[in-house]
Amino acid sequence: MIVANAAIAPAQFETIHPFPDGNGRVGRALVHAQLRHARLTRHVTVPVSAGLPTDTDAYVAALGAYREGDPAPVVERFADATFAALANGRQLVSDLHRIRDDWAQQVKARRGAAAWRVTEIVAGTRW
Repeated sequence: MIVANAAIAPAQFETIHPFPDGNGRVGRALVHAQLRHARLTRHVTVPVSAGLPTDTDAYVAALGAYREGDPAPVVERFADATFAALANGRQLVSDLHRIRDDWAQQVKARRGAAAWRVTEIVAGTRW
């Protein structure tokens, strides 16, 4: 239910605020605020809404269907984008850990040195 609500929020916003600029940013903020509020995300932002406009024609058609009273296409596109974002996020985390592990083999510093904290911060693996 939370994902469906998060899918509908940007569609509703675009319906009441149909301007060509700014809707995407506000819509993404609404999505992430809802996911965070529902505790589906805690430390990171899963870029769910970034996958929505990849097929612009399908996205516009889904918004049109929403405006005509059928929320299913918007929810379906959002669900597809959610799964894609989760897969991309998992791959990114895996890649960052691999990079950090590679650096750990190359960095020659004593245990507890600031260099270790820097590598974690730079690689984005210190949350």
